[in-house]
Amino acid sequence: PLTSWGYLGGGDNGLGQNAGVRGVAADPCPAGSIKQMLNGDGVSTPGEDPSVLLSDYCVPCGPGVFCDESTSQASQNCPAGTYGAIIGAKSSLGCIECPVGTYQDMDGQFDCQVCPPNTFASAPGATACLSCGDGYEVSVAGSNLCNACPAGKFRDAALSDNCQECPAGTSSGEGEATCNIRL
Repeated sequence: PLTSWGYLGGGDNGLGQNAGVRGVAADPCPAGSIKQMLNGDGVSTPGEDPSVLLSDYCVPCGPGVFCDESTSQASQNCPAGTYGAIIGAKSSLGCIECPVGTYQDMDGQFDCQVCPPNTFASAPGATACLSCGDGYEVSVAGSNLCNACPAGKFRDAALSDNCQECPAGTSSGEGEATCNIRL
């Protein structure tokens, strides 16, 4: 019988009990759950060795993975670029694309990472963030684009994370990596 998440079932418990009960050893788990070996009822009873695994139980799939009916023996990881925040996901539809400005470069994760300074992810489902080039910066972490440095400021990506004021006697146009001496 299916009771909450404990789909109890058969197999001999070593004492000849439940030997005729058809259990999850032969039955697939419902979608969103996976088989896990547990000690009987999970309670140590006098005379019972709690370290002996007696029954299969169906338990919900954890975050970052999904379990469809065809794979009740193993969960499947949500792919890179997605995350699985739902416990008991029944299909890959439980894996959600990382939002714009975030990324996930590993499989089986339950959240996405905000892009580091001066990098961006402009589309959902990013597996990496792109770097802002010379003359551009990201104004806010998690942004989806790079902004050109305004006239009078510059950014050499190898030297600075942010647009810098041009030194006295120099100037720059919009989106410049260097400042030029004014004539």
